Amino acid sequence: MKTIGFGLCLASIAFFVFISDARAENDNVSWVNMFIGTGGEGFGVGADPVGPQTPFGNVRLCPDTGVRGTRLPGRNFGGYHYSDSNIWAFSHTHMVASGTMDCGNIGVLPMREATAGGLRGPGYPFSHNDEDAMPGYYEVTLGEIGVRCELTATTFVGVHRYTFPEGAAQWIKFDPTHTNDKNACKAAELRVNADREEITGWVESGASYSARAGGYTIYFVAKFDRPWKSFGTFDSRETNEGARAIEGTEMGANVFFGESDGTPIGLKVAISFINIDEARNNLQAEVGEKNFDDVRHETENKWRDALSVIDFEGGTDEEKIIFATALYHAQCAPTRFTEESGRYLGFDREVHEPSDSVFYSDLSLWDTFRTLNPLLVLARPEVAQDVVRSMVRMYEQGGDLPMWAFFQGYTGGMIGTHSDSLIADAYLKGLTDFDAEKAYEAMRLHAMEPRPHAGRTAVPEYLELGYVPADVSKTGTSETVEYAYDDWCIANLANALGKERDAAMFYERAKNYTNVWDPQTRFFRGRNRDGSFVQPFVPVNTFDSQFVEGDAWHWRWFAPHDVPGLIDLFGGDEAFVTELSTFFERASRARDTIMPDLYYWHGNEPDIHAAYMFNYAGRADLTQRWARWVAKSKYSTLPSGIDGNDDYGTLSAWYIFSAMGFYPLAGSTTYIVGSPIFERVTIHREAGDVEIVAHDASPENIYVERAELSGKPLSQPFFDHEGIKSGGKLEFWMTSEPRRWVE
Repeated sequence: MKTIGFGLCLASIAFFVFISDARAENDNVSWVNMFIGTGGEGFGVGADPVGPQTPFGNVRLCPDTGVRGTRLPGRNFGGYHYSDSNIWAFSHTHMVASGTMDCGNIGVLPMREATAGGLRGPGYPFSHNDEDAMPGYYEVTLGEIGVRCELTATTFVGVHRYTFPEGAAQWIKFDPTHTNDKNACKAAELRVNADREEITGWVESGASYSARAGGYTIYFVAKFDRPWKSFGTFDSRETNEGARAIEGTEMGANVFFGESDGTPIGLKVAISFINIDEARNNLQAEVGEKNFDDVRHETENKWRDALSVIDFEGGTDEEKIIFATALYHAQCAPTRFTEESGRYLGFDREVHEPSDSVFYSDLSLWDTFRTLNPLLVLARPEVAQDVVRSMVRMYEQGGDLPMWAFFQGYTGGMIGTHSDSLIADAYLKGLTDFDAEKAYEAMRLHAMEPRPHAGRTAVPEYLELGYVPADVSKTGTSETVEYAYDDWCIANLANALGKERDAAMFYERAKNYTNVWDPQTRFFRGRNRDGSFVQPFVPVNTFDSQFVEGDAWHWRWFAPHDVPGLIDLFGGDEAFVTELSTFFERASRARDTIMPDLYYWHGNEPDIHAAYMFNYAGRADLTQRWARWVAKSKYSTLPSGIDGNDDYGTLSAWYIFSAMGFYPLAGSTTYIVGSPIFERVTIHREAGDVEIVAHDASPENIYVERAELSGKPLSQPFFDHEGIKSGGKLEFWMTSEPRRWVE
């Protein structure tokens, strides 16, 4: 999901290339550059948080930054932006590279004195020379006050360590009302227990996206590791020394520890979505008496295990850094909401007792269905299985499958019903340990009638006409082609479940994308109820209201489920290849700007599969050429090294698949062959390792001369998941010249 605003480019960004001092063999953690995706301007903002979390963890403890007392619009969706000069707070919740301002709950900052007002700038200046980060750990020294700040985290606990210069006054400001959107806090309560060195309370929040889901309440227990000299509360106007309780939307506590003798101050902040007792239980279960270094090492080891699911050899150092970092970003979300007791707050806002699976939310499905969720099915199947189970529970508890699930509610964000894709993709690839009949019931329901929380727009018109009319929904063109794809996913599951009549109906509906195709212009176009096309027609118009986050060029290729049918609409292979080549050639000649790319736009989602479509027209060499071009030109080791919002790991997962040499057709068992970057990649699966070997792979050898799967030649640039489901060996022989290696 992208923002429709864009940041102002003040000055050239201080570009940063991460070089690790030592990279242990077979230790992917050492290749991760946490600052990739934290920069960019306008529509090129990556928006990845830089701070520590566990894999799929709930707490994302990240610095929130600004330019002294202000924030430039459209840049701080992840809290932190690399070009900012000041740190305002260290807060505990963040969205993962989305294009909207939300979260940033429960701010903490070391201070030189007690102050009134919340942590919303200007904070303290910092320098990247005094900053470091790796999976599970973040460190920075704040200018002016010289405090060394260290952060680590468990699933539900943020762990802080602050070291003040000797002789300096030691104040910690605790602001539960802090959010990235300054108007998000709706209510809060805080209580101080000096005898236990503890602060407890709750905060109710709702910003641009979470408010659409009904907002959320976080309960917290903050525990310091030493006695206080004094304490008090603050609101927007004044401090109140010795006060033990306060309520409001801008308030918190100031805690004083006396003058520093160089000993660090430790703070553990546990959160819960159930109650304060549950937060205290999370604190005890996850941290207990462990010190900062204990927690840091445990979290680093969790990331070491998570990043070892895919090993890689070969490639350049830059490619290794990009790949390892993408693998990190691909395991930051979705978010675990099952707490340490096994209980969780569901979509009915009721507390549910422990079950045999983890409940996940923060499902940015319009983005992630394309790449991230198929990657989880392949490399983290236990997570993918629980995500599908979670969606079925959402249906049971709230009445609908989600479109964009956030915390404990439906946002209704974006378009399409891409839970269809996730469920079909998982089931067809063997992850069947969920109530598939109930999931299908829910999928069929939102395909056949309007739904209250997360359904399709203009369902009656779509069923009557075979398209969503532009005079009923301005974005009906995009909705039509996405519904056709979703219907195909439903058909695939119906077929697997033996529902032949339904499968035939939905396969027929999967052709509805053709109903908004204009044979004169050879583009998808907005079409009114009377059958007329919307006028005027301007193909290059990024903000065209007929489409969602793109224009006619970007959406021209969205029939991933029926590329042969789309090729027929163009008039055959030659015409299709000519037009698709024009799309990429024009993109390759354009200079990246802060505005959306006029042709191929990798920083957004609708066309990111396009390079793989050449395969269907007999030009696998062009898929290889352009997939490599995207990987080379749209990714780097700079803070701006992701071409746009990473959107919960969507663009990172694109790179992982493409670097391995194939790409998923989500909602099916098909993989599309591309151009592998590394000499050897191994996906470690419980059912058997998948080994990918690219003989003579190099930056020059981007073309596939021939390929084999488990010793059998691939006669076409496609293969099925069944061939790697229980392990297998995919081999490529690479060359520098285009080859027609397929039959």
